[in-house]
Amino acid sequence: MSSVKEPNYFSFPDIQAQKLYYNVTPVSDWQKYTALFNDVNGAKAIGEASVSYLYYPDAAARLHEAFPHARIVIVLRNPVERAWSHYMMDHKLNLVSKSFDEIIRGDKNSLHYQQYVKLGLYAKQVETYLNLFGADNVFIGTHDDMKRDFNLFAEKVCKFLNIEASPFKNGHKYNSAEQPRHPIVRILYGSPTRRALAKKIAGRFTPAVKELLFKAPDIKPETETVESLRAFYKPDLQRLETVTCLAFREWYE
Repeated sequence: MSSVKEPNYFSFPDIQAQKLYYNVTPVSDWQKYTALFNDVNGAKAIGEASVSYLYYPDAAARLHEAFPHARIVIVLRNPVERAWSHYMMDHKLNLVSKSFDEIIRGDKNSLHYQQYVKLGLYAKQVETYLNLFGADNVFIGTHDDMKRDFNLFAEKVCKFLNIEASPFKNGHKYNSAEQPRHPIVRILYGSPTRRALAKKIAGRFTPAVKELLFKAPDIKPETETVESLRAFYKPDLQRLETVTCLAFREWYE
């Protein structure tokens, strides 16, 4: 995998045009992008994990132009759960001040509404990749499958990529919903210097230290908001079933 987890190379023009609010710098230069794979050394498969490629159709087209025979791995999550999880991540990073309910009921053209709601309209996004790369070159899994049996899920991905499946460790929860206990911690956690600091102290946070700094979330969306989102996503999920020939009924019923 690339040395930068999410280089966002093929979505860079879209992210730049939208002035997306995350404190990340996409790799915008082709030579810098290919340099991310300098340590390949004859590996059978190489890849990267820029989740933004799914939402932006032009990113998919750019990716196909550069690598028409690439294999695409798409992991979808219940869009209502995904919306709330995305909001909680932004809340943890001090990137949003409004409540989740306010955003869902508010401006449908805002970037926050895009990030929490529109990214969960999967049918057209997935269809774009199926049309460009062909069904045989697109693997579609779910977050639920991954949670139920991580090793089985990983074995399926490896089989799809035609690589040997090795024992996998699934012990780390990325982007957990834990929230800072103090406003100062939230400000520091959301600052551009956090990433550099995190690299220096990686692995030094014991469970006791984490418990001092973070707590379980004490906020949740209103039931009415959840139900409205479920109803909103139902037609798109039904279309997704037609597009993929997979079942997603448990997400909308």
